[in-house]
Amino acid sequence: FLARIRFLAGDDLAKAQALSEECKALFKAVGNRRLVAYARHVLGQILLMQGEDSRVRPMLEASIGTFRVLKERSAIGEVLMTLGRLARVQGDNEAARDCYAESWDLLRTIGAKELSVSCLEGYGEVLVAQGAPKRAVQLWATAATVRAAITVPMPPVYRASYIQAVAIARQHLGDEAFRSAWVEGHHTPLEQVQFM
Repeated sequence: FLARIRFLAGDDLAKAQALSEECKALFKAVGNRRLVAYARHVLGQILLMQGEDSRVRPMLEASIGTFRVLKERSAIGEVLMTLGRLARVQGDNEAARDCYAESWDLLRTIGAKELSVSCLEGYGEVLVAQGAPKRAVQLWATAATVRAAITVPMPPVYRASYIQAVAIARQHLGDEAFRSAWVEGHHTPLEQVQFM
């Protein structure tokens, strides 16, 4: 949990990495597959933020494989989002979209609001990269509305890429179209969001 907190805060990723590696080793030693998978996921997220892409995929695939066996649906949804981020960073927007879509279907089914809004935010960044800024803004507005209602702010580690994507969307749409799309998304309940 300390590793995850440090990661989400974007605070001392080297320390977060060391904690994750220690957790992974300890949980592996006692044979706790579930917590080994969690430690791998956190470590994969940290490595992705550090630009170590080549180490990320094997970590995430091992993690999601365990979660699928254990039927840990919210964890599967989280790892899928991280795989989506990895694909986006590597320029594979189609693969990113597929990861986010699978995550969205799963998270919506189990009613995981906080994870669902994270999914919309990440997918919005993919949409901007694919030239669909209006749809991205609508999804971000829905996500922001839900975040405000459940009082769960966006983790600091994701803010920079989000702010950059929002600026790009605003530049492409112009202020008036951006506001219009935001208002539309603000009035769309999370349960009514059509992902694709």
